[in-house]
Amino acid sequence: MTFLKTRNKSDKQPQRSCVACRLRGNKDDFIRLVIDSNGDAVVDVAKKLPGRGAYICPNLECLKRSQKGRLAGALKSTIKNADLWDKLEAVIIERSNAVER
Repeated sequence: MTFLKTRNKSDKQPQRSCVACRLRGNKDDFIRLVIDSNGDAVVDVAKKLPGRGAYICPNLECLKRSQKGRLAGALKSTIKNADLWDKLEAVIIERSNAVER
């Protein structure tokens, strides 16, 4: 006789995929971007902002891929704010430095 392990709801992690490379993983492993009420894309650090969101891997290669229109397509909006890419790069570098410590 085999026994199946029962899972609690807390065992399950929400799964998301990167818009650039399509890698699937836990929601907490990605950086979330969302379109705010002004129509600007912003980095959602707390992952709680309302609105249409998209996720990217925290690496510079996926950032470069997302700049080619994949992020805009996932958000179904044009990326109006030019400083978004600089902010994203800073968040990626900050996360990679935190992992190295």
